[in-house]
Order: sequence, then structure tokens, then C-alpha cells
Amino acid sequence: MHNTKTIFFFTSFLILFSCAQLTAQNTSIKNAFDFYAKKGLRSDYNTLYFLSRSATIKNTLGNPYLNNWEDAFLLQKEGQALGVKARYSILDDELLIKLNDEAKVVYPHLIKGVIFKERTLVAVPYIREDGKQYGFFELLSEGKYNLLKGYELVTKQKKNAIKIIERKSSLFYQFSNSTVYPLPTNVNELMDFFIEKEQAVKTFIKSEALDMQSEKDMTRLFNYYNDLSKE
Repeated sequence: MHNTKTIFFFTSFLILFSCAQLTAQNTSIKNAFDFYAKKGLRSDYNTLYFLSRSATIKNTLGNPYLNNWEDAFLLQKEGQALGVKARYSILDDELLIKLNDEAKVVYPHLIKGVIFKERTLVAVPYIREDGKQYGFFELLSEGKYNLLKGYELVTKQKKNAIKIIERKSSLFYQFSNSTVYPLPTNVNELMDFFIEKEQAVKTFIKSEALDMQSEKDMTRLFNYYNDLSKE
């Protein structure tokens, strides 16, 4: 959980593909699920064992997870991918995978992220109030500036359980694989990000009538700027 804020079937072998293949096919991490699915990636017990630890499941009133168990791909630091069954716990800001039907927690500093069919979560540097130095964020836009979405839960401690009261989310940004920071709500501060393409960005905002408080519109804006930055 951010405080302001993915086994296919197990086999005994591992097929590895690097991010270089993604780049060669102009496929982003954010949209790589189908790419890896076509390759039929499977999991490797030994690799996953050392990437994870046993999970502690807390007693909750309400759903602490962002999603149900889903087929996904775990992307390691070196760009290697593993087919997994996974889910994300908002409550503990933890990525859980199934290893021989046991829930395990993945060490975030050992992976780049996890690629689901409908969303991608990245593990990035993020210093939290509880001392953890990594967090999981949903990748909304990918490029010079990454636009990220952080999730959190409003909870209340009951006698024998944690009651989930509300689910919240907020936007963050990341530049060049650096630490993640909350996205400014001030328009002038936000425009400082796009200074080298300022006129084009301003024209895009006006012509598309973008709402700077809208997650959908902010994703469109970052996608537009990140595409411009490739030119």
C-alpha cells in the first residue's frame, strides 16, 4: 500500500526472452502480455523460489487485493520473463505469486515488474513512511516520463481483523528510472515537465480539451509527450 497513495502451469524447464526482443519488435513493457503469451513462457521453480518468500495472509473484512489470481509474466531485472499466476495486495503493497499452490511474496528489488493482460505493475524506488524502499505502481504511460498510478486502502483496525473502508488511487511520475514522486496538481508545475515541447503540449491540451484532473486525460497527455520525445 502506498501511503499518500502476477504461474502458468509449472514445468521443469524455463524459456527466457530478453527485453531486447521487445525493443526489436517495438513492443513496450506495458503492452507485452500478448508478446510473451505467444512464446508460451513457463515458470521455473528454482528461480521463483529465490525471487520470493512465504506470504503472511492477514485477516481482513473486505477485499485487500487489486485483482483476482491471474495469468501474468514476471519480468526480472535482466529482462527475463517467467509465466506466473499472480495478484497484487494493496493492503501490504505486495505482489503475490503461486508456487506449488502456496502464496509467495515477490521481492520487489529483484524484478522490474509484472505484466497482466489488462495492466502492468512496475517495482520502483519509492521511500515510504514505513521504511520500505520499493513500491508497486500501475504503469499508465511509458517513455521519457512514466506516468504511474498508486493504490492505497483506508482501513480501520478491528479486534481480530482489518476492516477495508475505502480504496483510493493517485498519480505519480518517474523520470529516467529514478525515484517516484507524486504528480503535481499545479498546472504550471506540471508544464515544467514538458518545457522542451511546451507549445506542442499546450496546443494538444487546448485542442483536445483535456481535463488536467482526469486520469484518462493525463494518460493521453503523457502518451502524447512521450511519443513526441521519440522524434
